[in-house]
Amino acid sequence: MSLSAEPAKSSSSGGAADWAFEQLRSRIVAGDLKPGEKLIEATLAESIQVSRTPLREAINRLEMMGLLVRQRNRSVQVAPLSAEEMIRLSMLREALEGLLVRHVATRKAAGEISIAPLEVLIDQMSAVDPTVGSTLLLRLGERFHVELSRLSGDPLGARFLQTVVTNMERYRYLVEYSGERIGAVIREH
Repeated sequence: MSLSAEPAKSSSSGGAADWAFEQLRSRIVAGDLKPGEKLIEATLAESIQVSRTPLREAINRLEMMGLLVRQRNRSVQVAPLSAEEMIRLSMLREALEGLLVRHVATRKAAGEISIAPLEVLIDQMSAVDPTVGSTLLLRLGERFHVELSRLSGDPLGARFLQTVVTNMERYRYLVEYSGERIGAVIREH
């Protein structure tokens, strides 16, 4: 999958670094940059149309998230995938989402929020034919979790969860969802 790059909208290093971060993150998650692939700064900078300084900032952020790893010789590569990491990420996601759900339930019981937006998303997910709408279901599921994080009122927990989810996204492309599994995902939500 080839992503066409647009020049960063901001001339500031922060805007260009954010652009570079999102471009690289998307390519890693989609598998365009393969696990174990060595990254060459000059090539990346040219392909996403940023200078090397914001590119390095983006690389450092992705390294901190665990999507990139720096080798002893200072080269950088896409982090490898492993079954152990996938299991640990699933456990972390479950724990963090449980915490956020508890916050949502507490806030709803106190009358601080309505969970109507979550109910709408669940209704939309239930209306999708799982045999043809797996991409739509994934998008609705992502929106559900973003809304859940927002309703929790816990920006720190939401930020940690987003890091875990971003790391898990790399594994999603390796798993084919059957109609049966998609139905289970809808019920779980």
